[in-house]
Amino acid sequence: KFPLYWKKLDTHHCDFLENPFMICRLQSLIRESVRIECGVGCNGRDGDGGGVKSATVTRVLRIENGPLWENYWARKQKMIKDVNKSKRVPAKTMEQTFIFPNVQPNEGINELFLFHGTSKDSAFSIAKGGFDPSMAHLAGMYGAGTYAADYSCKSMQYTPQDPIRVFIICRVLMGRAYPSKKTLQYYKEPPEENGRTYDSVYAKEGLINRGSQFQTHNEYVTYDPDQVYPEYIVFIRL
Repeated sequence: KFPLYWKKLDTHHCDFLENPFMICRLQSLIRESVRIECGVGCNGRDGDGGGVKSATVTRVLRIENGPLWENYWARKQKMIKDVNKSKRVPAKTMEQTFIFPNVQPNEGINELFLFHGTSKDSAFSIAKGGFDPSMAHLAGMYGAGTYAADYSCKSMQYTPQDPIRVFIICRVLMGRAYPSKKTLQYYKEPPEENGRTYDSVYAKEGLINRGSQFQTHNEYVTYDPDQVYPEYIVFIRL
């Protein structure tokens, strides 16, 4: 039930553990997970994502949050039972799974490691209490969900322009993902289509809304907070 590398095998504690072993590994992941067309980084409507190709990771904290893990684990087991085998959801961050030792993501339910850019205060808040659906914006491109990315240049756009930026590396259960070709503003859950239900939304880069708009980066959206577990807080200097 618990990751092999946890120090405490219970569902009651919440600890942040220094993890220097992962500094070089996550630095490599951040530098390599850049959209080719973005070069050394990119600017978007949400902020500046430049400089990630030369980003330096200065500190990594591994999160052991027993209550959050218990909820995530229960959701994962239910998804394994209900979904069985889903259409694969690709992610740049999953091309180097050796970066995460002693971890075997469940490919059958599209369990992915993804980036979430945020502020330092928000990162610690999320690490303690999980992602809060009430903080999600209904007017977001894909509704009131938790957004994650496989391109570091995308997630960097959501970090405050401070000397040290902050990412959360999350485990995300995408399960049966709805391949959206349109924006889904004001949605609070994945859409249904022809009687088929979904667990998440996968917005692939490319044309959307019948060619009237361009999705520059891949986005991964979940609406159930139990489908996301914050694994690491990563401190980055650009």
